[in-house]
Amino acid sequence: MECDVDKREGAPRLRLLANADSAPARSTTTAPSLTSAPFRPGELPLTSWVPLDHTTRDLVWERARAAALPTELWVRIAVEASRLTSEISFLTGRPRREVVARLDLAASAPTWETHPLGASELRRYAAELRRGHPTTETGEVLGLRLPEEISGAWNAAASEARLEMPRWIDAALKKAPPECVAWEASAAATCRSLGEWAYASWLRASASAKA
Repeated sequence: MECDVDKREGAPRLRLLANADSAPARSTTTAPSLTSAPFRPGELPLTSWVPLDHTTRDLVWERARAAALPTELWVRIAVEASRLTSEISFLTGRPRREVVARLDLAASAPTWETHPLGASELRRYAAELRRGHPTTETGEVLGLRLPEEISGAWNAAASEARLEMPRWIDAALKKAPPECVAWEASAAATCRSLGEWAYASWLRASASAKA
């Protein structure tokens, strides 16, 4: 697009001239991998440092390696899935194992992908989760990059449990649902947060059970 000043008939007038050659080329930027950016696309996470004891480090290493995910990302998914499972169980009065079973079933169902504006990055992220990535061992302190809403929810849950954050995270990791990564992949593929997906899946399963 070019600008030109037309001075005919006295007062100057501004004209915009379209230039067919000036159209921007399609971006060829390569999306970051889960190894370099272990969080959801579009997030602006803050880093929290969490100490881990020897037993928890071994657990995290084994589970992250089994899921073929970077350690940091697996911990984030596992803790959030554990928190949501406990929350749904508490609010509904249903056993935790029942909540896990229903969400496992929801995650195993075929995902009907839609194509809303801006959803391509979430679908790429879901595919990356299923593809697998190298796992690295963690030290005594793990850096977790979390968006504000998840960090706030974890702090609130730890406060309600009357535990300091490291102890609460440790307990959540030990109760993490085995298929939590599949939950996250299903949530991303349908353009939902893990929390939105978990509650929607539980309500859908409950409605089907009553029908």
